[in-house]
Amino acid sequence: MSLERTDPSYTMILKKARELGRATILLTNESSAFSASLVLREKIQSVMTKHALLAKAVADSSFINYEIESIFENFFIVDTTISEIIHSIKKKDIKKFPLVASVASKRIGKTIRLYALFEAFLSETYNKVDRGTLLAFLEEYQKGSPLSIRELNAVPVLLRLILVENFGVLINSALKEVQEFNDADRAYMIVKKGMAANAGDPSHAISMLASKYPLVPITFGTHLLERLSQEGSSMRPIIRWIRLNLEKQGMGIDQISEISERQHSMRSFIISNIVESLHWLNQVRWDSIAESINVVDSVLSKDPANVFSSLEMESKDLYRNVVVQIAERVSIGEAEVARVVLRLAGRAKGIQRHVGYYLLDPVGRSVLEREVKYTPSRAEQIYRTIIANPQKTYFGLTALFSVLLLVGFLITIDAFHATPIIFILWLIIGVALALEAGIIVVNVILTQFLPVKKLPRIKLEDDVGLDRRTCVVVPSMLRSEKSIKEIVEKFEVRYLGNNEKNIYYALLFDFKDAEREVMESDQRLLECLAEEIKRLNILYGSGETKFFGLTRRRLWNEKEGVFMGWERKRGKLREFNQLLRGRKDTSYLDSQNIASIGHVQYVITLDEDTEMPQDTARKLIGTISHPLNAPILSKEGVVERGYGIIQPRVSVRLEVAARSLYSKLYSAGAGIDSYSGPVSDVYQDLFGNALFFGKGIYDIDAVELSMAAKIPDNTVLSHDLLEGIYARTGLASDAVLFDGFPDFYHEFIIRLERWIRGDWQIVSWLFSGREQFSAIDRFKIFDNLRRSTVPVAVMAGLILGFFTQNSFAYISIDIIGLLMFSHLLSFLISLAREHAMPFKLRLAKIVKDLWLVCLRTLLKMFFVFQQAWVSMHAIGITIVRLFITKKKLLLWQSSYDIGRMLRGSFLEYYSLFSISVILSFSTLLYLKYLGKLAGWYLFWAVIWCLAPAVAAFISRPRKVAPALTEREKIFVRKESYRSALYFLENADRSTNWLVPDHVQEFPILSGEARITTSPTNMGMHVVALISAFDLGYISPLLLRDRTEKLFASLSRLSLYKGHFMNWYDISTLQPILPQYVSSVDSANFLLALLTAERAYVEMAERPVISPESIKGLIDTVSVFVEEAGRFEQTAERQLRKNIREIVGSCRALLAATNVPGADATTQQYAKIFSVFYQHISLVLQKVQAIAA
Repeated sequence: MSLERTDPSYTMILKKARELGRATILLTNESSAFSASLVLREKIQSVMTKHALLAKAVADSSFINYEIESIFENFFIVDTTISEIIHSIKKKDIKKFPLVASVASKRIGKTIRLYALFEAFLSETYNKVDRGTLLAFLEEYQKGSPLSIRELNAVPVLLRLILVENFGVLINSALKEVQEFNDADRAYMIVKKGMAANAGDPSHAISMLASKYPLVPITFGTHLLERLSQEGSSMRPIIRWIRLNLEKQGMGIDQISEISERQHSMRSFIISNIVESLHWLNQVRWDSIAESINVVDSVLSKDPANVFSSLEMESKDLYRNVVVQIAERVSIGEAEVARVVLRLAGRAKGIQRHVGYYLLDPVGRSVLEREVKYTPSRAEQIYRTIIANPQKTYFGLTALFSVLLLVGFLITIDAFHATPIIFILWLIIGVALALEAGIIVVNVILTQFLPVKKLPRIKLEDDVGLDRRTCVVVPSMLRSEKSIKEIVEKFEVRYLGNNEKNIYYALLFDFKDAEREVMESDQRLLECLAEEIKRLNILYGSGETKFFGLTRRRLWNEKEGVFMGWERKRGKLREFNQLLRGRKDTSYLDSQNIASIGHVQYVITLDEDTEMPQDTARKLIGTISHPLNAPILSKEGVVERGYGIIQPRVSVRLEVAARSLYSKLYSAGAGIDSYSGPVSDVYQDLFGNALFFGKGIYDIDAVELSMAAKIPDNTVLSHDLLEGIYARTGLASDAVLFDGFPDFYHEFIIRLERWIRGDWQIVSWLFSGREQFSAIDRFKIFDNLRRSTVPVAVMAGLILGFFTQNSFAYISIDIIGLLMFSHLLSFLISLAREHAMPFKLRLAKIVKDLWLVCLRTLLKMFFVFQQAWVSMHAIGITIVRLFITKKKLLLWQSSYDIGRMLRGSFLEYYSLFSISVILSFSTLLYLKYLGKLAGWYLFWAVIWCLAPAVAAFISRPRKVAPALTEREKIFVRKESYRSALYFLENADRSTNWLVPDHVQEFPILSGEARITTSPTNMGMHVVALISAFDLGYISPLLLRDRTEKLFASLSRLSLYKGHFMNWYDISTLQPILPQYVSSVDSANFLLALLTAERAYVEMAERPVISPESIKGLIDTVSVFVEEAGRFEQTAERQLRKNIREIVGSCRALLAATNVPGADATTQQYAKIFSVFYQHISLVLQKVQAIAA
C-alpha cells in the first residue's frame, strides 16, 4: 500500500526529493556514464554467485531461518529480473545518461544521476516501491531538476537494478550468518578437544577464542553459547568470557535474542518489500505512469489542434524521440524544445496547428530546426540527402549493381567474343537477369539501413466516433448456400475481434456470370444471405442494423459476352462508395437499408480468406484519421499530402502455411514469389508511398475523387496498384492482416497467370502522357511487368546457350546463382542479425536454413520452364486482347473456385506441365541423337521432365501427426501414474490435504522450513484428482474423499476481495509475505474449476467400473516393475533373487491380463479383480519378507 500523505515518512520522502533536486548539478560524460553502467552490471551479476554460495553453505550445515527461506523462495523473481535488466540496458541510452556532479551522495560526480536518486529513494522507503509514493517523489524532485525522457523511460530498469543489488546485500548478511553458525560448530569442536587435551583447563580455549574473535559476532556467540551450555559446568569459564565479550559490545545476554530478532525482522521486512516492489515493477505499464510526470508531454498536450493527448503511446514516442534528439544535439532542455514547438503551432493555421507537423513532417521540422539552430549530424545529413533525392538514390544504386552484375554475367559466359547478333541477345537476357538481382540487392540494402517510417496513430477505444464511422466490406460471389454460410461465419469472426461502436459490416456480392440476367437459383441464394444477415443482426445488433448483405444484379457486358457484375471487384467497391454518398442508381439490389448507417468516412476492404485480428480495425482507422496521414486533395482531385489508402502488413495464416510442403516452403520466406506479398517496404521508407495490395482502409472521398474517370470500363482486371498510386498509400506495418495462400502448386500457377494478365493490362499507364505519374510510380508498374519476364529470360538464356554452346556450364551456374540469390541474401542477413548468439546454439538453425535455401533454389530450377511458359502465354494473350480483340479482359476465376476445382492428382500436374514436359522429353531425344546426352544438358532436361511429379509431391496435403504407438501409450500412462502419485502422496493430514508447490531436494531445508502452495497448485490438484480417477488410479470413493478434504482446506484460506493470495503456508494455512494476488495463478485456478465442473457432470453418467479401472491397475503394476528393477541394481546380493522373483510374478500378471471391452459383464470384471488380488497378495507377502 502507498504511504498516506499525512504519514511523517511520506513528508520525509518529499523533503528528501526537494533536497536532491535543489542540490543536483549535472555533468555529461558519455564514457564515464558507460563505465558506471558496466560496474552496475557486474554488481547485479554477482548476486547470482552470492545465491549459489548461500545455497551451498545451507546445504552443508543444518542452519536455516525464516529470512534465508524467504531468500530461496523468492529468488526466482530476482533471477528473472537480472536477465531482464541485462537485456534492457542499452549502450546508446546509458551513454546519454547525465552523471551527478553535486548531490547528497557518496558518489559525487561518479555515478549515474538516476542511480544516486533511487538509491536515496529506496533508502527512505525501506526498498518499497509503489505508484503513489514514487510519483510524488519524482514530481517533487523534478521541481528542482527535471528528468529527461530517456531517464524517465529507464526508471523501472534502474529501480530493479538497485533492488536486486540490495537483495544481494541481504544474501551477504544471510551468508555471513550461516558462516558464523558453521564457525561456531567448528569452534565448539576445537574447544571441546582443547579442554580434553588440557585436562579441562579453559585458559587455552579462551586464549584461542580471544585471539580469533576480539569482538564475538552475535550469531556465532549465540550458537556457541547454546552448544557449550549442553556440556555442563566445565565450560562455564568459556561461557562467562563470551558473555563478557558481548556485554562490552553493549549486548547483555538478555538483549541478544531481542537484537537478533529485530535484525531478522527488519531483513525479512526488506526482503518482502523488495519482492513486492519487483512484482509491481514487472506488472505495471510504466509508459502510462511516465506520461503523467513527463514534462515534455505536459507541454505538448496543449497542442492547439487537440491531437497529441489522443495519440497512442507508440505514436507519442515518435514525437518524444524527435524532441530528445533535438534537445541532446542542441544542448537545451527537452521542455524548452517542446515549448518552441507549441509556440510555432500556436501561430499557424490548418495542419500546421498540430505540434506533430513540426516534429514528424520534413517541412515542419526544418522550421523547428531553424528556430532552435539545430545542426544535423553527419549521419543525419547523409540520410536527409537520400530522402531528399529518393529517385536518384534508388535508380542510381539499381543501375550500379545491375551494371556490375551484368558485366560479371557477360564475362563468365564469354559473351564478348560472340557474334554481334548473339552478343545483343545475351545483352538483352543479361539486362533482365542483372536487373532482377540488382533490384533485390538495393531493396535489401535500403530496408536494412533506412529507419522504418512509422505512421502516427490516434488512440481509439470502444467508439471510433461519428466522424470516423467505418464500414468493413468483403467483396465476394454468390455461389451456393454452403459458401454463403462459410463466408458469413468468417465475417462473424472478424466482427467479434473488432466490434467497436460506429464500425459496420457489409458483404458485397455478385452473382456468378451467366447467359441470362436472372437465374433460377438466384432467389434461393438471396434468401439464404438475408437469413444469415438477419441472424447476425439479431445476435449482435442490439436493436441496430450493423450487418448488411448487398448483391448486385447482372448487367450485360458486350465485350465479355455474358451477364455479369459491372467491373467485378472494382465495380462492387466503386458502386458501394457511391451508395454511401447517396447515389440511388447503382446496380445493388435492396440497398435502401444502407442509408440507415449515416455518413461513412472510411471503408476497410478485405478478401474472402483474409483474417482481421482483434483491434486491427481501430488501428487502421486511428492511422488514416491522424492529421499527418489524412488525405489532402487539390482542386483537380490529386492527393497532395497524406494518404487516401492505408495498407496494413499482410502475413500468411499459420494453419494455411502448414497444409502442404509447398505452402510451408513458399509462404515462409521472402523472395520466393514476388506476387504473394510486398516486395519490400522500401517504397514507404524511401518514397513515403507504399504499394497497395487490395486489403486495407481507404478514405471514400479521397479514392472517389482521385480515381474519377481514371480507369475505362472493361480494361483493367487488377486495379489495386493504380488505386494505390492515384490515392497514395501509406504502410501501417504494425497493423497486421492474415491472408490465405495456395494449398498446392497448381492453384498458385492459375493465380499467377491471372496476376500477370492483370499487370500487363495496365501497361498503357506506363507510357501515358496524360497522367502526372512520378518516375517511381511508373517504375512500380514496370517492376510488375519486369518480374513476370524473369522466368522467360532464364529460359531464353538456357536455350541460347544450348544452341550456341557458349559456355553452357557457366551459363547454368549463373542461372542457378540468380535463382538462389534472394534466398541466400535473406539467409546471410538472418545470420548477421544473430551474430551475438553462441555458435553452438545457432548451428542447428544455420544448417536448417541452408538446407531450405538449397531446397527452394532446386524447386525454382524444376519449375522455371513451366513458369516461363505460363508467363509467355499470359503476356501474349493479354497483348492480343488489349490491342487486337479488346475482349475478355475481365475474364476471372476466384481463388475459392480454383481451390474447389483442383484435385492435385499426378495426371492433373502432367497436364499442367504438358508443354514443358513434351519439349524437355523431345530435347532428351535430340541430345541422344546428337550424342550429347550428358552434363548440364541432361541435367536440365531430366529435372524438367520430373517437374510435374515434384510439384505433385510437394502439393500433397500434409498428413495429420500419427496417433501414439502402443509403446508410446504405455510410456505416457506410466508417467501419468507417477504424476498422480505426486498429488496423492504429498497431500496428507500434515499438509492440510493441500499439495506443496514443490519438493526441494537441494539444498535440503529443515527445521523452520515452510511448505507452500499457490492457486495454480490448488487448481492442478483438483484436475489431477479427476485425471487419476479417469485413468483408473483411484476409486470414486477416494476421489470424493480427497476432493472434499481439499475444498474444506480451501474454504479456510484467507482471501483478498474474493481472490486467493499467491502463496500460503500449508501447515498453518496462513498467507506468506509479501501478500499479493496473481492474475495468472487466479486464472489457472479458475480454468481448473471450469474443467472440474464439466468433469463432475460427466462422472454421474459413467459406470463405476470400466476398462479404465483395469488399465489403472496395469499401470500401477508396470511402474512397480520398473522401480523394482532399479532397486535390484543397488540392492544387496542376497536380496536380488527375491526381487527378481517378485518382478517375474508381476510380469506374468501383466501378460495374463486382458483389458475387457466396454460391454464387459460384472462377472468378467470380478474374475479379473480376483486374479489381480491373488497375485498382488503374494507379491506383498514377498515384499514384506524382504523388508523384514
